[in-house]
Amino acid sequence: MQQNTIFRAGGVLLRQVLPEAQFLGDRDIRVQSCCHDARRCRPGDLFVALVDEERDGHDEVQHAIQQGAVAVLSERLLPVDVPTCVVDDTRLALGHVCQALAGHPSRRMHMVGVSGTYGKTS
Repeated sequence: MQQNTIFRAGGVLLRQVLPEAQFLGDRDIRVQSCCHDARRCRPGDLFVALVDEERDGHDEVQHAIQQGAVAVLSERLLPVDVPTCVVDDTRLALGHVCQALAGHPSRRMHMVGVSGTYGKTS
């Protein structure tokens, strides 16, 4: 089963994670969890309106709010009664938010690169 909610105790401030975003309904938004599937949205989640070939998450915002979403991350202005963070690309922003909620694990990883033409496939 795919997990659609990322959680972090204490939460993160979206203005710190997405400084270029436009905030509506609040100067900043603190979230502890986020979700991009309105059907699996839980109380307290930030709902992220993803857009892909099959669906537009902006069409699911009201359902996510009914499920308990306390804020929305979107690519356009929406007529909602919860704080909204507007960005150019919700997919990219979701990655930044998830990294922050997970405690930025990539900052603790060491990367190794292998170059050359022989032996990498074996």
